Amino acid sequence: MKLLSICKSFAVVSLFLVHGLALALDSSEEQKVDALIALVSNLKQEKFIRNGKEYDTAKAVELIKYKYNKEKPSLTTAIDFIEKCAAKSNTTGMPYQIKFSDGKVKNSEEFLKEKLGEMERTGKNPF
Repeated sequence: MKLLSICKSFAVVSLFLVHGLALALDSSEEQKVDALIALVSNLKQEKFIRNGKEYDTAKAVELIKYKYNKEKPSLTTAIDFIEKCAAKSNTTGMPYQIKFSDGKVKNSEEFLKEKLGEMERTGKNPF
């Protein structure tokens, strides 16, 4: 009876481990995420808008990296990263935005998905 209990426990733990491994970003997707973070980091004249307040992009990168490290075990694609870490405030649900030097504002999710699409179409990291 005790052996059966141990086997069941082992099976449950194994399922969680295998499931967790299946969710991890593969190296290709992780490189895309790293490139997107670098892109935001290189936006020097732009402003990052979170919950209606403007921040420099260094603060944006800090926040995105924090959320990325927290969410990483559940991410499988760069799209997951954008949607879970770089699209909106978890507190208010308001979308993150980028204000460009010409005054135009774009939701960060849309901007990052466009840049990711460029990267995937060309097969190169344009950032």
